[in-house]
Amino acid sequence: MNRRNFCQSMLLSPLLSPLFLSLKSIRKGGQLYLITDRPYLFLPRILHELGKYTLSDGRSFTILDASPLEREVNKALVRNGWKRVFFPAQASLIVSFHHLQQKSPPSFALVKQGHVLDIRSQSLYSLWTNINSSGPPSRVLTTICFNNQRPPTPPGKEVLIYSGGRLVSTLSLKKNTIKAFNNPRGSIVLHVSARKAWVSQASCPHQVCRYTPPVSSPGEQIVCAPSHFLVEISGLSSIDTVIG
Repeated sequence: MNRRNFCQSMLLSPLLSPLFLSLKSIRKGGQLYLITDRPYLFLPRILHELGKYTLSDGRSFTILDASPLEREVNKALVRNGWKRVFFPAQASLIVSFHHLQQKSPPSFALVKQGHVLDIRSQSLYSLWTNINSSGPPSRVLTTICFNNQRPPTPPGKEVLIYSGGRLVSTLSLKKNTIKAFNNPRGSIVLHVSARKAWVSQASCPHQVCRYTPPVSSPGEQIVCAPSHFLVEISGLSSIDTVIG
């Protein structure tokens, strides 16, 4: 399939839906279109090879709609070092699935600022050839929007610590601190240094909160659900929450 035929195939899909149009303001980084029944097999390698195009400014992703492919795509991206978030404005990649009105040969194309870029050259050519020649025709179109237009986040100033839904302490991010917090359900030790905060010790069984990366921007949270602790950087933002 050449690029012209691929673009014609894309037009057969319901891309101009209200949901897709709502993402117009954050699609300036470009869009990758992938036709295959098994996007999870090819997406990590394509994204790796596209790194030189500087299409996004991070390694986080979100999946907009439910699909039988969602679980496998999620596993493939996480396995390759991507982190799933649940707010599109926070994601470097925004993944969605669509159905073509008729089956098309497997292929992929990159669109940036209205122009179809030929990304099948050099290292991606063999992958494109393999997908196009070996896979069966498909109605599944996976769309990946690259988001590199996020506004800068102001630095946080304070760490709020909640226990059982009640604010129990406020710590300054400017002051290095190590402090323990206890309640009837468990305990955590909060470490503040270099304007970042993280849980360095925890009594919860899964220890997810302890292995969560440090938080520093307004709205970022670490939640230890078993012990009913919430650590939050004060301020307004739409940052994802990590639950431990």
